[in-house]
Amino acid sequence: MNHYPKNIKKTKARVFVYELLDKTDHPVSSKEIFALLHDQKIWLSTVYRVLERFEQEKIVLRTNGLDGLTNLYELDRHEHKHYAVCLRCHRRFDLEECPLADDVHVHAKGFEVLEHRVEVLGFCAECAREARTNG
Repeated sequence: MNHYPKNIKKTKARVFVYELLDKTDHPVSSKEIFALLHDQKIWLSTVYRVLERFEQEKIVLRTNGLDGLTNLYELDRHEHKHYAVCLRCHRRFDLEECPLADDVHVHAKGFEVLEHRVEVLGFCAECAREARTNG
């Protein structure tokens, strides 16, 4: 478990959001966070403000959902992560290997990579099996 950052003032809402993100193993939307923290009596607008502040402080990483409209958030654990995303059920799976680790095409052009994010889109085994079964 990560500890709450020292450089940002603690509020009840910030601590709840931080602890929730620390427990999740995949990116979540602000609405998912709001639903999961329903018992804590935190408004959705508060969740938005907390996430915006966390992003400014580089505490969270923001990515786009498959719909291109929904933002997804996860703690920035300073880990190199990539995902395979199912187009049917929208589950995300960690990819163990980095597909760009030794990409000679990028390096051959003299391009210095600072960071990158990769999402591989397709169908998980369960959804692919269901699609084959149902035709």
